[in-house]
Amino acid sequence: MIVFAVHSFLRPTETELFGIRYCDIELMNDAPRHLLMTLTGKTGYRKSASLEAAVDIFEKQKAGRLDAKPTDYLFMPEYPNRSTATNTYRRIFNYFLEKAELKKYKDGNDRSPYSLRHYALQTRLVKSDGKVNIYWLAENAGTSVYQLERFYLKNLAHKWSEIPRPPLTAAIRYRNTPSRLDRLRCCCVDQMAGHLMRRA
Repeated sequence: MIVFAVHSFLRPTETELFGIRYCDIELMNDAPRHLLMTLTGKTGYRKSASLEAAVDIFEKQKAGRLDAKPTDYLFMPEYPNRSTATNTYRRIFNYFLEKAELKKYKDGNDRSPYSLRHYALQTRLVKSDGKVNIYWLAENAGTSVYQLERFYLKNLAHKWSEIPRPPLTAAIRYRNTPSRLDRLRCCCVDQMAGHLMRRA
């Protein structure tokens, strides 16, 4: 589950990581292989592409639950109450952090399940060697360019100039599109997935 969280950019919430069902996931075999997930999360409806490593976790989950129904939850399906699933996962995650003596960041703040999402986005930006487009990355992760700049890029000042942005007209169209669903129409999901995962 931890590996899946990192390679899917999903929030560790009832509506994303703990809300996703088998029927919400489509396996895309075109290179690079990835999962196309339909989500209704914090920022509303979106289609989101995973990285390739998430495919292996998904296939192992399916192989381990051959009797799973399409409407079953992917993770912790034994908990119908998804708040219980989320809280149980948080306790397990905190236990691992404490045993590994990794509970605290260097600045003294606590790590949490959300730390995996932060790590995933920051690592994606670094390992792309400046090839990932931050507008597509933000859309895929269900966040905004402002949030990426505020929480992630500020720690990557040496990489900032290498991170590409679309032409100004495209950026204006992106910002002025009235709804997230319309923005998805502006950014073809297949193209988005390819740009996100190429050279990952």
